[in-house]
Amino acid sequence: MAPCAWPVLVKVAFVWVPAVVIMLVTYDLLVRDTWVGRWLNGRRYPRLIMSRTRERAPRDGR
Repeated sequence: MAPCAWPVLVKVAFVWVPAVVIMLVTYDLLVRDTWVGRWLNGRRYPRLIMSRTRERAPRDGR
């Protein structure tokens, strides 16, 4: 990135955005709903991405 003539803020965003996305996805998949998440956060929170159990929509009185 150093030899590019782009503005500094564009370079920072070009590196920062993918890094944050990768970190959030890996946290949600590998830490949030595991023993590590319980150790860090004190309780388990359900995953936001690719949850293990899908909630069913309520049926229309059937």
